Amino acid sequence: MSRETLQRRPAKKGGPRDVALELIGEAERPGARVDDRLRTYEDRVGLNRRDRAFVRELTYGTLRWRGRLDRALSKHLTGRAADLPPAVRNILRLAAYQILFTDRVPDWAAVDEAVQQARRRGFGGLTGLVNGVLRHLVREPESWGSGPQAGPVEDAAALAAAESHPEWMVRRWVGRWGLDAAARVCRANNKPGPLAVRVNGCRATPQTLSEALRGAGVEVTPGALSAEVLLLRGGPPVRELPGFREGWFAVQDEAAALMAHLMGVRPGERIWDACAGPGGKSVHLAELMEDEGLILATDTHARRLSRVAESAGRMGLRSVCPVRADATGGGVRDGIFDAVLVDAPCSGLGVLRRHPEAKWNKAEGDILRLGQLERALLRGASRGVRPGGRLLYCVCSNEEEETWEVVGSFEASAEGAGFQRDPLSDQVTDRIASARRFVDPDGCFSIRPGDGGTDGFFAARWRRKPPAGRRSE
Repeated sequence: MSRETLQRRPAKKGGPRDVALELIGEAERPGARVDDRLRTYEDRVGLNRRDRAFVRELTYGTLRWRGRLDRALSKHLTGRAADLPPAVRNILRLAAYQILFTDRVPDWAAVDEAVQQARRRGFGGLTGLVNGVLRHLVREPESWGSGPQAGPVEDAAALAAAESHPEWMVRRWVGRWGLDAAARVCRANNKPGPLAVRVNGCRATPQTLSEALRGAGVEVTPGALSAEVLLLRGGPPVRELPGFREGWFAVQDEAAALMAHLMGVRPGERIWDACAGPGGKSVHLAELMEDEGLILATDTHARRLSRVAESAGRMGLRSVCPVRADATGGGVRDGIFDAVLVDAPCSGLGVLRRHPEAKWNKAEGDILRLGQLERALLRGASRGVRPGGRLLYCVCSNEEEETWEVVGSFEASAEGAGFQRDPLSDQVTDRIASARRFVDPDGCFSIRPGDGGTDGFFAARWRRKPPAGRRSE
């Protein structure tokens, strides 16, 4: 069959499996964010609540376990899976996930729908292959089993295969943390995280929001590290939750919600959020400042800045000022801010439970490249800190090149010579007291996936030394 015959044809609109298939395909594009695309599909396709939940399960489940699914399918393919059209590979993965990991879908239904998907997408000549591979998979479940690996693993390669992670990624973690700790991280990445929301203290309290959410059938659990964070399960999509339109809350993981507290802001201060998009930390800083003062929220991407403005408007916060600017290249006056936040673009390997597509879209070289960008951002943004002011660097990553190596590089630079490390243990107030155990002896905050029920995060803080002869605040 010619390659032209196998070209993807426009697909007809279908049900939840077709939406999931589209999302899985889009997830293979560099820089793809499935959560963003999923919200767009939910608004556009008009699925009911049950079907929306099914789409989420199929999409995220297939992406989480893609490595294991590919290994299972390869045993029943006569050729290489890589030689199949991408859409057919994803049809097989989606059906294999239903067969191996769910009880909701009968095996025959998963096989039949996969055959129909292949036909609807113009791959009629490959329906026999799809049908045969999946039927073999159904007949030989003992060759694979179902559910996450529960038994012990002996090395990085076995752990990567069992927990569906790229081997290069797991080898890094085993080399730094040991096999047991790396296994905990991998298993945490494969467990869907709850929806975490941070209460807007300017408009609501945890109690009032909890009551409203429970009234809508949402299961609500207090956060473990921050009293203002609630963990939600069940209920409608975020935009339909009670309090969303009124600006009572923002979606934000517990670890990310700690960062604004570690800044130690006060009402009336001037703050620069140097990498602000999409705005979660900017609006949180404004809340902690009781919306008194200035939050200069800069980013290089106009779309991300529009989300900052949208979030601040919904939350009723007027002190957030979005401006397009590059923190590495000046454009902001030196030495005028009481505090500067550098929430730098990073590999995101600390948030894989929320973005499983990133496991397959990242390469080890990306970490090195991003480490260089993070160093430049930190040096550039540090110039905005006034004498005696604070500088906080954070990333949703635990990789050495993006954490300790960035810290060491900054402190060895000309810009860093004017700063002194400010131990974060001193910034852990009663509101986030449970976070103290994640501050290491060097004064930095570091939490890995699986250690506290949150995403992985790292933070370091400095204070700019006052000129000679002046005392710091």
